[in-house]
Amino acid sequence: MIFNSLIVQKVVKSWIIDGLVFEEDIVYGLGTPQSNKVFESSDTDKVYTVADVKFELSNNSIIQSQNTEYISSDESIQDANRQIFLGTFGYDQNGLFNSGKISSKSAWDWEKTTYQQTGLVKESEDMYGYLSNNAISIENAGTEIGWFTAQSLIGNPGGSIEHLVANVKTTNGVYSEISTHKMEDFNQYRVSTYYEDNWYLNPISKSIINNPTIGADLTWNFGSSRYHLFKTSKTWSEAQTAAESLGGKLVEVETKAENDQLFSKVSGQITTAEFANTSGSDGGGAAYIWLGGSDGDTTSTQTSSEWNWKWSNSNVEISKSREEWGTGWGGTEPDDSQGFQHRLALGLEDWSRSNPGKYGSAGQWNDVSADNKLFYVVEVPTTNKSYAFKSSDYTFYDLGDDRYGIKTATGIDELTGVSSLSFADKDLSVLDDLKGTFDQVTGKDDVTGKTFRLYNAAFARFPDASGLEYWIRQRSSGANSERVVAQSFLGSAEFIELYGEDVSHANYVNNLYKNVLGREADTAGLNYWVGNLTNGIEERHEALLGFSESAENKGLFSEMTGLY
Repeated sequence: MIFNSLIVQKVVKSWIIDGLVFEEDIVYGLGTPQSNKVFESSDTDKVYTVADVKFELSNNSIIQSQNTEYISSDESIQDANRQIFLGTFGYDQNGLFNSGKISSKSAWDWEKTTYQQTGLVKESEDMYGYLSNNAISIENAGTEIGWFTAQSLIGNPGGSIEHLVANVKTTNGVYSEISTHKMEDFNQYRVSTYYEDNWYLNPISKSIINNPTIGADLTWNFGSSRYHLFKTSKTWSEAQTAAESLGGKLVEVETKAENDQLFSKVSGQITTAEFANTSGSDGGGAAYIWLGGSDGDTTSTQTSSEWNWKWSNSNVEISKSREEWGTGWGGTEPDDSQGFQHRLALGLEDWSRSNPGKYGSAGQWNDVSADNKLFYVVEVPTTNKSYAFKSSDYTFYDLGDDRYGIKTATGIDELTGVSSLSFADKDLSVLDDLKGTFDQVTGKDDVTGKTFRLYNAAFARFPDASGLEYWIRQRSSGANSERVVAQSFLGSAEFIELYGEDVSHANYVNNLYKNVLGREADTAGLNYWVGNLTNGIEERHEALLGFSESAENKGLFSEMTGLY
């Protein structure tokens, strides 16, 4: 592999609070000005032995992590706290945070208190989530009072409950308080389930916003967006709120191709047995999923002079002439037949149930009441990262927890928050190509691991997901042995272009060292392999297998996949 590369220089995001600079992803420890600022206290009896703070900054999230240990006159306390603020946050050309709006605030706090005199221990956990339908603007973003004023308007435990979604406390493992408006939404806001030990010091966030699938039942990419299907029944407003809390929106279908892709994905995931959980009573009793369209609670039909159908997030008009509107022998949608049908849904079956196809067909749109409880799809804009050379010039890594990396001249570049990669020869999707390939590899020494290594060794590049799937199936079914697969690779046009069609044994072996192990051949190894090939002890496909299954290459494989 060749690792030399050029990438676009990353602008480090930072935050100035009352003149003090906090850079993203840096743990500021006890005694630093930043730590002193965050943990300043009038309680002179409190003596800190650990006081760490870290900020993670992006365009749709700000995450603050704290870890402290301190003692007072009669107790010692360990405390870990993590707060996640979702919304829209702006930065200037130097990466300095300068504006924003907060739409939700979720937090997890763990505290362990040891009482010095009695030795008794109390362990408590507090989890809460607040969500505002109207994002809270941050005034004077570079000041402490500006930030805390904005986040307090979202809500704080013991204070305003206007935006409360959930607040759950436990003491020594026993629930001590549960107060919630929407208990069915609680797991969506329970951030603690995404953390592991020492999460507050991990360079990579374990939060929900960095998980490519964010707990969805199905996730896929199309165009410049990533889509997440949630098979949880919600009203239109509840679904819209959930979408916004994840940094997205209820799906807005801009083209017929997007609608076809959407219907293909969701119809293949939602079974007819689940239709009862996502049906519209005023839509002929048929099954639907929510889309992000609304007519603003007006009478906007195919026959009305008034027309106010728009995508709610972008405020772009939905044309009356879109072919996706339901059409049948009994009429055409939208028709507002009940007088209260003002939200847009995608049909999963022909409607109505009693007269299938009378008003529309599966894959078409219908106007239904916002009070129906339906499944929904969240659309999240994707981000792209560009690299100067071909994709084969880089090595990719599975970092665990649905996190991936790419090796460049400066080290492993974490791909958190990145959905697609652009190279000189092609584009790759983090979800479909990286995750889609790594997910097939289940063990170092089983068929999947051996096929991955052989593919990577033969072509000196990351296996494409569909190609790897094919060869794993060939091996697993017994259709092809390992030797037959290696011979097939040697005869391919890609292999011949990479290694040469009529090269000497010495050149062939040298290329194996460079392409498989990423280094020049050592004299002893070169002589061994050239001798075996010259004397007919081994053939070239056997040499390829030897390099592929060498201890050195297995070590590289383990670094890439995390499988040992």
